[in-house]
Amino acid sequence: MIGLDQGKSAVVDRVWTRVSALPGTLGRRMVACIVGSLVGLMLLTTLMSQDGGREMTRSTLRGALPSGLFGGGKEVEPVERYAYSTLLSSHLEDDSDEAIEADIFILLVRLLSYQILHNPDTRTRRGIPFVVNILPTVPDKVALLLEKEGAIVRRIEPIMPRTWQSAPADKRWSDQYAKLNWFNMTEYDKVLYLDTDMLLTKSLDGIWNETETAVRLTREALIEDTAEEGIRPDEPEPPFSYMFASVGEQYTRNRQHPEPTTMDTNLQGGFWMLRPDAELFDYAMTMLEVAGPHGDMQARFNTGFMEMGLLNYMFRSRGPMPRRVFKPGKWSCNWINDDDVKNGCAALHDKLHLSGNPGKAPLAATEKWWHLLGRWEAWLDSINGEQPHRRPKQVTG
Repeated sequence: MIGLDQGKSAVVDRVWTRVSALPGTLGRRMVACIVGSLVGLMLLTTLMSQDGGREMTRSTLRGALPSGLFGGGKEVEPVERYAYSTLLSSHLEDDSDEAIEADIFILLVRLLSYQILHNPDTRTRRGIPFVVNILPTVPDKVALLLEKEGAIVRRIEPIMPRTWQSAPADKRWSDQYAKLNWFNMTEYDKVLYLDTDMLLTKSLDGIWNETETAVRLTREALIEDTAEEGIRPDEPEPPFSYMFASVGEQYTRNRQHPEPTTMDTNLQGGFWMLRPDAELFDYAMTMLEVAGPHGDMQARFNTGFMEMGLLNYMFRSRGPMPRRVFKPGKWSCNWINDDDVKNGCAALHDKLHLSGNPGKAPLAATEKWWHLLGRWEAWLDSINGEQPHRRPKQVTG
């Protein structure tokens, strides 16, 4: 490369090769940025030599560079492919209507679909799809039901470690490593994962514009050995770039959230965004194996918390791919309190559907959830012709 010594040229060649291989919109943008910068530098050098050392003016540059750079031409913004998404892993005894309507998780997925796609107060205004990834245990009849109500349904396979025995802290979490499939949803540029027990108070569309959603280079891709907790010998090299952001875990016994939420706060596994990437998927699958317990060697993450423990390790704040943290209280809150409701947190994450409110969630939030349930049932009547609908026993008490 002209004007660079051999060492610098090798670095530039390495970066160029990796950037050129980046998927989709990101790769096109970064390649265009590099090419544009090089062309601009060459034009500037030429102009300076022709100018004979005289002062260069903005008009001189405007006349020499493409008009689009100064707003004179029409700039086309690439359309990025986003998706809201959740997991459904219900284990039903049969596919009868009674069994489907008795399953609380199917109800919660349908409610979340309604909130994102149809509820006038919370629906997407950008046409962003809602994708439900379902495991083989979910009957086809449920998939058809979700599709009828507007969701995109994807069949995924369960994921479990092959070289060590998984032991979830709660048997309900036994399927949660299946969330690693989200890393392989490469038909989308970015995906926001949400747990099913979410009460939305507003549209989530604004989250895609947050600075935390920007794609980053891994620390090793920029400067070697800058991560305080670097790559262990048995761990794979991380991808050249990545994007992962989440909210921090807010659990306390009295629902008074820890302040402040920092990069060292554990991520909350019910609300996170990533950029799918086949290389990142392969990395996650390898990390699931090597970071687990082996013989006398303890696991590097809390395996009882399944995928949440692994994500906390992969995107640890002092590792090669530190996660970004969304502003506390803005986009999602778990173990919610009255302030979360009053201050307009967009996604209230709690067991608001349980009859009797055993978790002592704020009364204002539980009232909002029951109001949402009524609106959804009225919407169902409007599209199904008032077919009978039964509430699960967790809801009816």
